[in-house]
This record gives sequence, C-alpha cells and structure tokens, in this order.
Amino acid sequence: MANVSVKVDRVKERRSRTPGYRPGMNGSRVLDDGEPFVNYADMVRCIGTDDGTFVEYSLTADKVTPELADRTITVKEVLSRQVDVRNYGTVTIGKNATDAQIVESTRAVQRAIAVAVFFKLQKVIFPAGDLVLGGTLGGNGAALVMTQGKDLILQFNSTTIWLTGSTSNDQGGLVDYCGLIWFDRCKGRCGFEGELTIEQLNPPVNQGGIVAVVPGQYLEVQLDWVPTWTSLNVVSLWNLLEGVQGLVFVRENTPLQPVAGTPGRYRIPTNLAGTAVLNEAFSGIPSLVGQRITIQHRQYGRDCIIARDCETIVIPSTVTLHSCLGSGIYGVRARILSDMTIEAGFHNGIKRQMGISSDGPHLINCAGSVIGGQVFDTGDDAVNLAGYIAPVISRDGPNQLTVQYLAPFEALPRHGELIEIVNANYSRIVFTQALNPVANPGAGTYTFTTQAPLPAFTATPWYLLVREGSIGCQIKSGFRCGRTRAAGIRSSMTQVNIGDICVSNTLYEAVVGGSFFGLEYAVYEDVVLGEVDGFNIGMSRDPVRPAIAAICFDPLKPDGNHVGKGAAGNLTIKGAHIRNANCRALYVSGSLKATVGKIVAENINRFPVARDGLPAGDFAQFVNCEEVETRDFSPFGSAPGFVNLQALTRLSGRGWRNLVTPSGGATVIDVVAIDEFLSGWSPYAATVRAGAGTLVAPALVLGFWRRVGKTIQWRVRANLAGLGTGTGEFVASIPAPVRGYAEATGKEFAQTGYGLHAVALEGGVEMAFTTAANTINGGSPLAANGQYIVGGTYESL
Repeated sequence: MANVSVKVDRVKERRSRTPGYRPGMNGSRVLDDGEPFVNYADMVRCIGTDDGTFVEYSLTADKVTPELADRTITVKEVLSRQVDVRNYGTVTIGKNATDAQIVESTRAVQRAIAVAVFFKLQKVIFPAGDLVLGGTLGGNGAALVMTQGKDLILQFNSTTIWLTGSTSNDQGGLVDYCGLIWFDRCKGRCGFEGELTIEQLNPPVNQGGIVAVVPGQYLEVQLDWVPTWTSLNVVSLWNLLEGVQGLVFVRENTPLQPVAGTPGRYRIPTNLAGTAVLNEAFSGIPSLVGQRITIQHRQYGRDCIIARDCETIVIPSTVTLHSCLGSGIYGVRARILSDMTIEAGFHNGIKRQMGISSDGPHLINCAGSVIGGQVFDTGDDAVNLAGYIAPVISRDGPNQLTVQYLAPFEALPRHGELIEIVNANYSRIVFTQALNPVANPGAGTYTFTTQAPLPAFTATPWYLLVREGSIGCQIKSGFRCGRTRAAGIRSSMTQVNIGDICVSNTLYEAVVGGSFFGLEYAVYEDVVLGEVDGFNIGMSRDPVRPAIAAICFDPLKPDGNHVGKGAAGNLTIKGAHIRNANCRALYVSGSLKATVGKIVAENINRFPVARDGLPAGDFAQFVNCEEVETRDFSPFGSAPGFVNLQALTRLSGRGWRNLVTPSGGATVIDVVAIDEFLSGWSPYAATVRAGAGTLVAPALVLGFWRRVGKTIQWRVRANLAGLGTGTGEFVASIPAPVRGYAEATGKEFAQTGYGLHAVALEGGVEMAFTTAANTINGGSPLAANGQYIVGGTYESL
C-alpha cells in the first residue's frame, strides 16, 4: 500500500542495533516521506519515500558525488540533522585569504551543502567572521550552490561573506545563471537563517567627481578609489542633496584611461562609436564640473542570489547585502519571502553611493512572493516584479504554436498553465492552457499545443503571455526604498498588493506599473497600492528619458504605444503624499476602473514634460480609462492643479471641488469624450462679459458644474464692479457646447432684483441674459456693483 506523503520534522531518527534490520513496506514499520532511519550495527541510513519504500545509504561507503569522495557523513551529523562547513575542508577566516585558501574554503562549503542535500539534513552551519568565497566551482563561478535541497537552511552567526565574483570585463548575463549564491530546483522551505552580511570583494561600481569636461571628447574624473576594472558601461550624476540626478552616457566596454601622475584620475571618452551621450549640460546645471558621479563598470551580470524553479526561498531581515554585480535577488518561478536589507556599504572607509549595479529583487513569474525590508543604492529599479512575454513565430496548426525562445527557460509556459495570446494592439485573441511543451534549443524556439483552438493569424506580430506566474505578489507595508538610478517599484502586476511604502530619491518614477521592457509584459490587473510617501521623485533632468509621474500606471504595447481602453484591469490607489518631484503626481492609462484616494503633492512639476498631447504641468492625467472613481481626491499644495481626463467613459466620486482653479481661463477638467460624469459639483473657469463694450474686471466669478451622461448642470456667481463701456446683456460662459437648444434663468439680487432669462442654440458656449420681461428681447440687466446667480440644465454635444 502506497504511503501518504507527509513532511517529517524530527530531531531524532528511528534507530536499531539489530544487524540486518530494515524498515517494513507496510503497517507501522513504513517510513513516511523523508523520515530517516539508521541501523548502527550495519552503519546504514534509510530515507522514506512517498510510495512507502525507502532509499538506503551506507554511512561508510556511499559518497555524495565523485568530487566528494574524500568525505562522508558522520553518525553525529545524522542524528543532529546538520553539518558544519568546517568539517568538510579547511575554511579560512579573514578578508586576506589567498587564492588557494579561497578555493579550499569554497570547496568545503560546496561539500557540506551537497552532503546535507544528499542525506536530507536540515541545516548547514557557517562560522562567524569574514569568509571569502568564489572561484570556479559550480554554477559558473557561484560560491554557494544548493541543488534540489529540501527544507534545508543555511545557518549563519555574525558572518560576512565576501564574494570574489567576476574580476574580468566579461559581462556574463542572466541567461548564464551566474549567481554567486544559487538555489536550484529546491523543495519545501530553503534559504537563510541568522546574521549574514554579503559583500563583493571587487565592487562593480565606483564614484568620484568630474574635474574637467571637453564636450564631444571626454570627461575627466577623480575617483574615490583605484578600480580593479579597466572599463565601464554607465556614468550617472548622483547629487541627491541638490536634487540633481541623471544619466550622462551609456556605452558598453568604454575604457577607463588613467591620467599619468595622478592616482585615481581617469579620462572617460565620450566620442566612441556607439556611445549614447544623453546630456552633457543638464537643465539647470551650468556645468558638469564639480558634480558627483557614479560609474557602473557593468550593469548586468553576476546576480547575488539566484532562485530558479524553487518552492519557497526565505531571506530574513538579518541578511544584509552591500554589493554585487547584477541584481540582489534574481528569481525565476520561485516564491521569494525576503525581508533583506540592500544598501551600499563602505569601501576603503568611504561610503559608496551605489551598492548593486542592477535591480534589488528582480522576480520573473514568482507567484506569491512577499518583499519587505528596505532597498537602497541600486543601479536600476529597487524592486521589479515581472511577468513573461514571448513573440509568436508561427501558428503551426489549429492547436499548435511556436514561439521565440527567450531566456530564462524556466519562465516559459508549462503543461496545463494558463496562457494568453494577444496581438500587437494587446487585444486578447485567446485565453487557454499550454499543453505538451517542447523546447527546440538548436532553433531557438519552443513549440506547444493549446487546449483551445487558435484562430488563423492574419497579421503579425503576436505575443504569448504567461499570466499565472506573477499572481499574488505582495510588498509589505513599511517597505522603504530609494537612491535608485531608475524607479522605486516597477511591475507588470497581476493581483498584486502593495502596502504603505516610502520611496525617496529616484531617477524615474516612485511606482510604475505595466511599462513594457524586454521580457516584462505590459498589463496590470487587480492591483492595490497603499499610501505612498514619496520624496525627491523623478529627479532626472534628461529630456530623452524623463520621469512621467511619481505614481505611473502606463501599460504599453510592444510597439511602445498605449493599450486599448480598459485593456488593463482594476487599480486602487489609496493615497499619496508626494514632495519635490520633477514630474506630475499621477498618471494612469488603460485601466478598466481606477479608484484613487487622497493625493497631496508639494513642489511638483519642477521639470515637466508633455505626454500624449496633454500639458506638461498637470497635477494628474487619466488616459484611455474606462472608469475613474475618486475618494477625497485632493491635490492640495500643487500648482497648478490641473487634472486631465482623456478618452474616459465614466467619472465618479468625491473631491473634484478641491481642485485648484487654474489661471488663464483653462479648464480644470478636460472633458473630451467623457460619456458619463457622476460627481459632486466641480469648478470650471467661467467667464462673464457684457453684450457690447467692456466691463471693468469683475470682483468675483465662480463657475460650478456637474455632468450625467450628456446632461449638463451648471451655475455661475458673479459680482460686477464698474460697468465700464459695457451695455446690453449679461453673458456667462457654459461648460460645454449645447445640443439643440437650451434655456437658463437667474437673478440679480444686490441692486435691481431683476429676474433673468437666456436661451442658446446648437453649438452655443455662452448664455446671454436679459431681464425676464414679457417682450421678445427683454431689458438689460447690467448694474454697477450688481451681484448675479445664473444657471440651468441642458444636453451637450
């Protein structure tokens, strides 16, 4: 009878001293899955499996792998279910370990982990102190490799691991899985425990000041320390105290040219072929000379922690990462539970401006992941939660597709997984299951069948989306991030919940959802964003890549254009307090329904950029959304307070009355193509005039309106001063052109007490009021110091 698979977690094992005794295959003698048994008489250890049988190991003969043939496990380790790395080779403590000592320490660590995996133990113990690891053992230079571990924890005790990483100019790449700490196909709950600090011995970043600029030729810089690298990829301004931040240029393998006679002085050529010189004179900066810079020798490469195809990887708050070449965590189909701190440390006694050269956590199809802690000093985004997209090469039959093979392989759809096929406009073609996937590595393609038949493809390109992989991720309340050379949080989000967070000092947006970059598909769906506290957001002064908004949900198609109306899902933004931003406060496009709470902004739009034909200086913009609902939407402190609504179907909620009325006669709300407007009364920039001649500037003009479908309700209050040369009618502007005809009434209640009446015909945008006399034209209602209230209801065009 097959045994039911259960998790067994016992300090002691079943044991026997009877020679030849083994567990039974049925009844109470059967081992549960993972349950250990040891017979000391025979020195044999058995591990139960999930079908009622067991696997038998000799504690004196069996070895884990050929490279571990000189070491086996002890009975003490079997009983305690843990191993100490110092029992598996010479482990040298201290940063000054020789190359030979580093290799031997790394070999001991690899042996211990492999033994623990092989014998299904629970912990690998590391010593306190500085431990330098690296070399070429396994995983393309990875220092710690756990392959197919199960419920195995790496236990640290005030340990600092110094990773040698790559010291060459070879960039490596994500496809190579060249992580320095590598979890591969692990089951159960694996990861870290105890106090651990991670450093890279040869930092992939440098910093210093610009001492001279020869435009079109080179920058001359004085670096804070002499680099071990001989080239660089990216030069960035990094003067956060003055709110100055931005890219100077990007080019792979740009040489660092030492200046003879001055240690740490280098010239960086800017005239090489392929150099993208973005700006040599940033707006508002008279000269780059004297500006602090950060140099990224490489932006992408050997990520610190890679988790590939794992059930759960735990990284507690006792883990701190100071430096690595690449992302802090690179996860592919792994549930990551991280409270790690990522923040630049010191190098030669100098505080580094940047710690890691790419993202903090970068997670692809890592459903159910939870990110907490804090992430600072990154060369790219603080957090990136990505889905997966692949171009469709061909439709090979009614139920068969071939797609382009894009790394990482593990992110591709699996048997029975829900996928979505969309066209270049991001219109859904079919939502189905992927069946019988087959990789074609030689051809660089991947073929599978689909449960539902596929329509004939009449145009290209088409794309395949893996929609399940990023579902249910969470960023904890209290998460803090900042000092990033990109965005705070970037995500193609599906059912993602982001708590109350603090984001500061970003080159681009604080939170951006849905932007299309490489393999990261563009849509967002069912996202809840808590209260965002943002400071110094979008500090780029580069017009080539400006920040769009402090909070930006902007799903794009692969061609870079917006998705269709409502193509993205529901979005809830509970609120935000944005201070000091070079961009607008909020930008939302493509949402099925966007629900927005109180947004307070101070000192924004310091470097505004127009987008989608909308003004650059708006407080907030909603583009191509099906519905926008506001809850105490209050852009206090912003100047100006414009909100633009473009191609919107329905507007509802409270708070529009709090918008700051702009000067110059512009409208607060652009109501082009809004079919239904359900809100409280909102201000509009009403004007009044005389039928002929010119009035003295009125002392007060207030206009309010509301819209339900095409029905407009409006009212205007005006206090006149002198009449000047004005005669005839009292004329007031209305919020939108009239359809058919309309009439309105009112009263002058301070001087004459006249009742007023007006009519307007098709297309009219003003109402001309006369006294309500029983005559065709009526009389003039104008009176010096008159006070008027007029209004009505009509159908708009």
